[in-house]
Amino acid sequence: MEKTITCFIPFTDNESLSLTIKSLMGSGVVSTIFTVIPEDHSGITADEGTGIIRANGFSSTDAIIKMGAKADSEYVLVYGKTF
Repeated sequence: MEKTITCFIPFTDNESLSLTIKSLMGSGVVSTIFTVIPEDHSGITADEGTGIIRANGFSSTDAIIKMGAKADSEYVLVYGKTF
């Protein structure tokens, strides 16, 4: 199956983030996952197949503009809830 979806998810906590990323990557259709984290949050690193977007909030104009700039697939998933 072709990987045609770029996903954007909010950071909540490390455990939830890990479960969400694992589930999305396991789908076989996700090309890249970006985690949107607060500008002032440190200590988060990106895993293989993932990236980080620093923004003022998940639904802020800043975040939406940055998501749009990173979206390079046919489809986009903005995932607002984690496990």
